[in-house]
Amino acid sequence: LASIPPDKLTLSFGMRFFDRKFTALVRWIGVADKKAEDIPDRNGDGSPDFTPAGGYGLVNLYLGYQPNEDVQVSFGVDNLFNRTYIPYMSESSNRQFKGPGVTFKGGVQIRFGDSFYKAINRG
Repeated sequence: LASIPPDKLTLSFGMRFFDRKFTALVRWIGVADKKAEDIPDRNGDGSPDFTPAGGYGLVNLYLGYQPNEDVQVSFGVDNLFNRTYIPYMSESSNRQFKGPGVTFKGGVQIRFGDSFYKAINRG
Protein backbone atom coordinates (compact mmCIF):
# COMPACT_ATOMS: atom_id res chain seq x y z
CA LEU A 1 0.00 0.00 0.00
CA ALA A 2 2.96 2.34 0.32
CA SER A 3 3.15 2.81 -3.44
CA ILE A 4 -0.48 3.96 -3.79
CA PRO A 5 -0.36 7.66 -4.73
CA PRO A 6 -2.51 10.21 -2.91
CA ASP A 7 -5.93 11.16 -4.28
CA LYS A 8 -5.84 13.46 -7.29
CA LEU A 9 -8.54 15.62 -8.86
CA THR A 10 -8.18 17.30 -12.25
CA LEU A 11 -10.55 19.99 -13.52
CA SER A 12 -10.30 21.35 -17.06
CA PHE A 13 -12.02 24.28 -18.73
CA GLY A 14 -11.46 25.04 -22.36
CA MET A 15 -12.98 26.90 -25.26
CA ARG A 16 -12.52 27.03 -29.01
CA PHE A 17 -12.69 30.23 -31.01
CA PHE A 18 -12.44 31.47 -34.60
CA ASP A 19 -14.15 28.57 -36.33
CA ARG A 20 -12.57 26.06 -33.91
CA LYS A 21 -9.06 26.99 -35.07
CA PHE A 22 -7.90 28.42 -31.72
CA THR A 23 -8.11 26.41 -28.47
CA ALA A 24 -7.55 27.75 -24.96
CA LEU A 25 -7.52 25.44 -21.95
CA VAL A 26 -6.90 25.92 -18.23
CA ARG A 27 -6.35 22.83 -16.09
CA TRP A 28 -6.19 22.65 -12.29
CA ILE A 29 -4.66 19.58 -10.67
CA GLY A 30 -5.23 19.08 -6.96
CA VAL A 31 -3.32 16.39 -5.08
CA ALA A 32 -4.26 15.41 -1.52
CA ASP A 33 -1.69 15.04 1.22
CA LYS A 34 -0.32 11.63 2.18
CA LYS A 35 -0.21 11.40 5.97
CA ALA A 36 2.17 9.24 7.98
CA GLU A 37 -0.70 7.07 9.25
CA ASP A 38 -1.64 6.27 5.61
CA ILE A 39 1.83 4.85 4.87
CA PRO A 40 2.73 1.36 6.14
CA ASP A 41 5.72 0.63 8.36
CA ARG A 42 7.11 -2.66 7.03
CA ASN A 43 10.45 -2.22 8.82
CA GLY A 44 8.78 -2.06 12.23
CA ASP A 45 10.93 0.88 13.31
CA GLY A 46 7.96 3.14 14.09
CA SER A 47 8.35 5.40 11.07
CA PRO A 48 6.58 5.09 7.69
CA ASP A 49 8.44 3.56 4.76
CA PHE A 50 8.17 6.81 2.77
CA THR A 51 8.20 10.43 3.83
CA PRO A 52 4.70 11.90 4.12
CA ALA A 53 3.87 14.61 1.57
CA GLY A 54 1.65 17.66 1.76
CA GLY A 55 -1.15 18.36 -0.70
CA TYR A 56 -0.81 20.89 -3.49
CA GLY A 57 -2.65 22.42 -6.43
CA LEU A 58 -1.19 23.30 -9.82
CA VAL A 59 -2.54 25.40 -12.69
CA ASN A 60 -1.60 24.55 -16.28
CA LEU A 61 -2.37 26.55 -19.42
CA TYR A 62 -2.60 25.34 -23.02
CA LEU A 63 -3.07 27.34 -26.23
CA GLY A 64 -3.33 25.80 -29.67
CA TYR A 65 -3.83 27.16 -33.16
CA GLN A 66 -4.71 25.02 -36.16
CA PRO A 67 -4.84 27.14 -39.35
CA ASN A 68 -5.72 24.08 -41.45
CA GLU A 69 -6.22 20.37 -40.92
CA ASP A 70 -2.54 19.57 -41.54
CA VAL A 71 -0.80 22.15 -39.32
CA GLN A 72 -1.09 22.72 -35.58
CA VAL A 73 0.95 25.05 -33.36
CA SER A 74 0.72 24.70 -29.58
CA PHE A 75 2.06 26.39 -26.47
CA GLY A 76 1.71 25.29 -22.88
CA VAL A 77 2.73 26.38 -19.41
CA ASP A 78 2.78 23.83 -16.59
CA ASN A 79 2.77 25.03 -12.98
CA LEU A 80 1.82 28.52 -14.14
CA PHE A 81 2.24 30.14 -10.70
CA ASN A 82 5.58 28.38 -10.00
CA ARG A 83 4.22 26.56 -6.95
CA THR A 84 6.81 24.71 -4.86
CA TYR A 85 5.68 21.17 -4.06
CA ILE A 86 7.13 17.78 -3.20
CA PRO A 87 5.39 14.84 -4.88
CA TYR A 88 4.84 11.70 -2.81
CA MET A 89 7.62 9.09 -3.17
CA SER A 90 10.05 11.64 -4.62
CA GLU A 91 12.91 10.85 -2.29
CA SER A 92 16.20 9.11 -2.85
CA SER A 93 18.71 8.41 -0.06
CA ASN A 94 16.56 10.37 2.42
CA ARG A 95 16.58 13.47 0.21
CA GLN A 96 13.30 14.79 -1.17
CA PHE A 97 13.14 16.22 -4.68
CA LYS A 98 10.82 19.12 -5.47
CA GLY A 99 8.43 18.98 -8.39
CA PRO A 100 9.33 21.03 -11.45
CA GLY A 101 8.69 24.76 -11.33
CA VAL A 102 7.09 26.70 -14.14
CA THR A 103 7.66 24.82 -17.40
CA PHE A 104 7.14 26.25 -20.89
CA LYS A 105 6.41 23.93 -23.80
CA GLY A 106 5.82 24.55 -27.46
CA GLY A 107 5.24 22.44 -30.50
CA VAL A 108 4.53 22.39 -34.18
CA GLN A 109 2.82 19.45 -35.80
CA ILE A 110 2.73 19.12 -39.58
CA ARG A 111 0.96 16.23 -41.23
CA PHE A 112 2.02 15.29 -44.74
CA GLY A 113 -1.08 13.61 -46.06
CA ASP A 114 -2.67 12.77 -49.39
CA SER A 115 -3.11 16.39 -50.49
CA PHE A 116 0.58 17.11 -49.90
CA TYR A 117 1.79 14.13 -51.92
CA LYS A 118 -0.78 14.68 -54.68
CA ALA A 119 0.45 18.27 -55.09
CA ILE A 120 4.06 17.05 -55.38
CA ASN A 121 3.20 14.35 -57.93
CA ARG A 122 1.25 16.82 -60.10
CA GLY A 123 4.13 19.32 -60.12
